[in-house]
Amino acid sequence: MLYFPFDIIENGNVVGDINATLYNNPLQVDGIRGRALAFDGTNQYADFGDQTSRCFGHVSLCLYGFTTMMWLNISAASFVPGSEFLFSNGGHTSTVSRGGIAVLVQNSLLYVTVRHGQQGLHWRINDVSVPSDTWFHLGIIWTQENGLKIYINGTKVAEKIHVSYTATSGNDATGIFMQLGKLNTNPDNAFGAAFYIDEWYFWETALTSEDISIMYQKYKSGMF
Repeated sequence: MLYFPFDIIENGNVVGDINATLYNNPLQVDGIRGRALAFDGTNQYADFGDQTSRCFGHVSLCLYGFTTMMWLNISAASFVPGSEFLFSNGGHTSTVSRGGIAVLVQNSLLYVTVRHGQQGLHWRINDVSVPSDTWFHLGIIWTQENGLKIYINGTKVAEKIHVSYTATSGNDATGIFMQLGKLNTNPDNAFGAAFYIDEWYFWETALTSEDISIMYQKYKSGMF
């Protein structure tokens, strides 16, 4: 499991199980637990570096699937027709052979895409309504066998069992960077969302719907 509490910034890095380099001074704000990280949607982002060798960066290495959970507070200013990215390590376009994960908002809808680059398999959910300017809990579970599941505040709201489409498969890639607050293939961060994030977890295995619900309820009841 990887855990990113966003409570401490040291020497331009936000401290977590993998430290991330901050660019253009994202600020800390009050979070769900302790402090959260805030991105203004212009040019601020966090870079977790090259994650080619692990599931966190390379979906093809997620042999047992993955689960990620986090608390988000997305500014209404990001609910626009264009794509505004929360985080990405690829997967946002069928032309990126390495695949990956991408989470973004468009209008008031959350888009989640997972692409297995080696096999060209692509799962996409793009119809999840989310609130603006308030905290909510997001959970994502994916396995190649059972597809993609999205949870809001502990409840499953969308599921894509079968692949959305199959594109040209690719080779194993190098230089896969997980980036928070931007589209990871865009150097000038033209597509970053304005949002807060807190208490981000990433497991290199698929958990259960019950696990998602229990984690959400623990935060709501103050057990953490």
